[in-house]
Amino acid sequence: MENEKEPKVVAEVKRKGGGGIDARQLLPVGLIVISFIWIYKGMTEFGFWNPLRGGTPAFMPICIATVLLITSSIMLFKSFKEEKPTYTKLCFVFLLLCVAIVGLSLLIGFLPASLLFVLLWLRLIEKAPWKGTLIVFVSLAVMAYGVFNIWLSVPFPKGLLFELIL
Repeated sequence: MENEKEPKVVAEVKRKGGGGIDARQLLPVGLIVISFIWIYKGMTEFGFWNPLRGGTPAFMPICIATVLLITSSIMLFKSFKEEKPTYTKLCFVFLLLCVAIVGLSLLIGFLPASLLFVLLWLRLIEKAPWKGTLIVFVSLAVMAYGVFNIWLSVPFPKGLLFELIL
């Protein structure tokens, strides 16, 4: 039986999926559009694979955009069956750290800012021990630098401090 404190009309709207389009549908649609744009730009401007060198600088962005397209499509279809989400303090901490990455990437560069995010998240939020945190941190740093800077030659933003030093 329906919740006694809830009007029958509200319960009916909840059961039918909310009765309209809201942010739970707009976000996946926006991400789908963005992923199509990145796939198109990557394929037309850089190509996907160079037979002599392997992946082009657009290789990883195209792969990530493809994963984004798939997951956003799944998210869109599932959003019609979901109830209204609840937000915790951790959601806002994550959002704040993401904004901090953008600000710090202007100052110290994208790669150091992203690695600092991982370090802070593992230590402060996940309460991981230092040994595990440092293993993950160093592994990510080596893999990210090796894959993106050396293999794919992706020009990460260096940041103001590194521009002044170098």
